Amino acid sequence: MAVDSTRSEDDDAAIGAVSDVLDRRLVRTDFQPLVHLVDGETVGFEALSRGPAGGPVEEPLALLAAAAKVGRTEELDWLLAASASRAVYEARLHPSMTLFLNFKPTTLTGTCPHDLAEEISRARQHLRVVVEIDERDLRDDPASVLDAAVRARNDGWGVALDNVGATPASLALLPVLHPDVVKLDLRVLDGHEDRHAAEIEMTVRAYAEMSGAEILVQRVETSHDVISARAFGATYGQGWRYGHPGALPRDEHIPYAPFPLLDVPKETRSLTPFEVVARDRPSTPTERRFLLRISRVLERRALDSNAPTVLLACIEHGRYFTGETRDRYRAFARRASFTAVMGAHMSGSASTDLHLVDLPPAEPLCREWNVIVVGPNYTGALVARDLGETGDDDYRRYEHIVTHDRDVVVDAARSLLRWIGRNPIDRVG
Repeated sequence: MAVDSTRSEDDDAAIGAVSDVLDRRLVRTDFQPLVHLVDGETVGFEALSRGPAGGPVEEPLALLAAAAKVGRTEELDWLLAASASRAVYEARLHPSMTLFLNFKPTTLTGTCPHDLAEEISRARQHLRVVVEIDERDLRDDPASVLDAAVRARNDGWGVALDNVGATPASLALLPVLHPDVVKLDLRVLDGHEDRHAAEIEMTVRAYAEMSGAEILVQRVETSHDVISARAFGATYGQGWRYGHPGALPRDEHIPYAPFPLLDVPKETRSLTPFEVVARDRPSTPTERRFLLRISRVLERRALDSNAPTVLLACIEHGRYFTGETRDRYRAFARRASFTAVMGAHMSGSASTDLHLVDLPPAEPLCREWNVIVVGPNYTGALVARDLGETGDDDYRRYEHIVTHDRDVVVDAARSLLRWIGRNPIDRVG
């Protein structure tokens, strides 16, 4: 009992302290260099903030945990970003230097506190910023992460996905988020067996090669770590070898090659998968029985590889997700890295492996039959729209398109993932 009492007192102290920190804006920000691994040039900094020295929320994790307990995570995010931005201006850091800031997705899509808005507006207009999003948020709440990425890119900022490889889902969803930077943690990779670490390496390398994204390895401490980082395909590094967190340098250093950012993906938030694909491909009529055949082929392709793969399905109505179909998708979910099924009147229990989404019956998406597969070695999509006929289900007609164009398939997947949130069954009506 004494241990529990002490823990409770510590929690109370942290909660009281974080409220004071937030009310009085008492954070301090250090910066760790981001370095080009080949020539050792500093090209940017990650902002690492903490609470007042010696207090119960001095350490970053304690500060974040206490803010979450009092429901002020977003306010803390804005405060940390404003603190970092102010420090960058005071140090007169050259605008071609890149500033990495950590955000929860809901922060970026929310409203900045009034007293911090001017500092954030200045950062949006003048700083080269990359927003870091943790891979757990992408795994648990892809819709919020995709919305946050759109907001960041509308501000001219880049997007980094942090801790990639901690779960298979984050690897599978890389092409859909389309991050400018993939961050790997050497210590996390060291914790995997060689085969698993090699799978992470090959998946990240494949994404980087196809997209042009950069790989950044963190916790680089020794010359051996540099070799390991480059073996994982990294161009950039971060860690004690290049500097502990501290104050920004006060100079006008201009990087030879500023941290590159990708082109912004096509906007798909207001489109269904059929509408996304139909922008680039003509449709042809077919009957539902033929759609089922194509669906089965795509489902099998999703499982042909052990590589991290996304399998998404929209099946119009929950009456089609029973018996053998339900069992089949549960089995898929145990093998694919990220699996989701959606439709009107969906019911039943999901799991951490299988996302179910209950769509509003009037939603246009409920008129579509979609099966989408995105993996490093294979992409394919069937998108179909019901023509509104009645009669025998098997012979109802749809306009349909099948495509294996990677960019088009990923765009279609992105439009479906916007419906998926944290709840076991995401009721979005």
